Formats: sequence, C-alpha cells, structure tokens
Amino acid sequence: LFNAHLKDMPFGGTLRFGFKSEPEDLNPIRGQWVWDWYVLQEIYEGVPYAVDPYTLEDIPWTATWKTEPWEYAPGKKGMKITYKLAENMTFHDGVPVTAEDVKFTYEFFMKYQPPRYLPVIEKLVKVEAPDKYTVVLYCNVSSYLLLHTIYTIILPKHIWEKVGEKTVEIVEKLLGY
Repeated sequence: LFNAHLKDMPFGGTLRFGFKSEPEDLNPIRGQWVWDWYVLQEIYEGVPYAVDPYTLEDIPWTATWKTEPWEYAPGKKGMKITYKLAENMTFHDGVPVTAEDVKFTYEFFMKYQPPRYLPVIEKLVKVEAPDKYTVVLYCNVSSYLLLHTIYTIILPKHIWEKVGEKTVEIVEKLLGY
C-alpha cells in the first residue's frame, strides 16, 4: 500500500480497503488472523527484501544482506546472515530504527517464544549488533530458504523494553498461558 494513490493524483487522498471481517487482535505478539495482519503489516516493518515484480528476484528493502557459513559446534555447519540496515528508517514516532531494535526483537522472541514466531527463531542460535546498522544472525542450519523464514517484524526497543520486570507476566497474559 506504500505507493497507493488515486490515478490522477501523485500523492494524498483516501484509500478505502475492504475487509471480509473485523480484525480480532492488533497486538503483534498475539495477532493471528489474516485481517489482523493486513493492519499490522502497515504498522510493523521487518522484511529485509522485496520481490522484483518483473524478475521475481529478491531485492533490498529495509536492508542488504550477505550470507556465509559458520561452525556452531565442532563439525556442525550453519549459516551466518549479516544485514546492513537502511539508515533512513524510523518508527512511527520518528525514532530511528537501529540494529539494537532488531537484536532486541529477536532476543525477545527467543526468550518468550511466542508461538507465531517459533518458525523464525527455532534455527537461531544468537544475534549480534556490532554497530548501529549491522545485525548478525547465527543459525544452526544452512539454506537459502532461511532468508525467507528468519525475518520478522521489528519491535521498537524504546517502547517494548519499558515493560521491564513485568515482561514475563505480560507476555504470558498476551499469549494466554
């Protein structure tokens, strides 16, 4: 929807988007219904690539990336994915998106394991943020398809970390434990 506009207007206007039913849960940790995610995907970004509609190839969107092998245990090979984030991204409140936000998000999901994100984190061993715009993911498998399953939304650390000591209680309540 990023480039949606009226045919005779380059920018502005109102976009009316029909839904078959109302969204049920607009919490990005719990939201499961397709109609929830039609809304949430306009709020939360995270996909590092887009698909070129003409060639169907992955092209950089929020980051560029490179992959390389790494050994996560003696004799066991996995994949290391290094993302270089776009430096002009901000959250809706104007705060810049950094590698610390991405690292925080993955570590949050690894710690609390919300069911929706288990396919994202099940192959993830650790995450590093060596500088403001670089994120390194260390995975215990090696596959091109991993690039398409390891990405996730980016939670704004400056908002989500404020949950503080109540994180476990709140996450458990959100997930219905």
